[in-house]
Amino acid sequence: LGAIAGSGLTAGLAGVLGLLPLLLVSAALLEGATWCAGWLARRRGMRVRAPDAGMREEAQAEGLRGGGTWGGLIGVARSPYLAAICLYVLVLTVGSTFLYFEQARIVSEAFESREARARAFATIDVLAQTLTALLQAFVAGRLIRKIGVGWALALLPLVTIAGFGALMFAPTLVVIVAVQTLRRATNHAIARPARETLFTVVRREDKYKAKNVIDTFVYRGGDALSAGVYKAMQSLSGAALWTGGATIALSVAWVGLSLWLGKRSSAGASAR
Repeated sequence: LGAIAGSGLTAGLAGVLGLLPLLLVSAALLEGATWCAGWLARRRGMRVRAPDAGMREEAQAEGLRGGGTWGGLIGVARSPYLAAICLYVLVLTVGSTFLYFEQARIVSEAFESREARARAFATIDVLAQTLTALLQAFVAGRLIRKIGVGWALALLPLVTIAGFGALMFAPTLVVIVAVQTLRRATNHAIARPARETLFTVVRREDKYKAKNVIDTFVYRGGDALSAGVYKAMQSLSGAALWTGGATIALSVAWVGLSLWLGKRSSAGASAR
């Protein structure tokens, strides 16, 4: 709801206030959130404290030893299952980055002013977040139970294939809005909850250490890598076709990876 409100506020005020005053509005809202957090902490008497001996012994008994990022990377390297989850997130990031740059290119060609572009981006956010909320409330839970984790994961690459295929033939504003809205909603409402269930069948140590590496290092590293690849591809003749074709080919393999992860997750759950 906050994302919908924020995007709607941006779409409504970008043309009225301009972009710089919107930054001040954002700063004021962040300051308000900080004051609310402080008030809640004082109200509940919250204090930050170091873990006592009992907490350390409990963590050691459950296998939650130190190691941080390196421990997570080692866990991923030792487990084909965790490595496959990393690959899933990496391909997800590549598609998201490519689509973001295509969105920026199409929107910049469609609108001349920065305010109009900001309204367009905010409108896409409103549509995506609204559809996400509706799917989460009425569809996601029942759908994942009905089709299983594997096909729930595979929905995102299938939407990606259809979306980039549409953009290859009609790279228009209407198409990019529809593709971004549907893909982001599918990711947040269906694919991400399904992806979280993949960690329920691994050891607790891997669940926290490896998941942290995947959600930060792999995701952000993949974002940076795919941005560089996209920039390099722009030097090719017919860059949009190359981008779409490469993403579609990658997404076909992504479907197979999704189904394999679903089978491994089900097998792990049955073995527990």
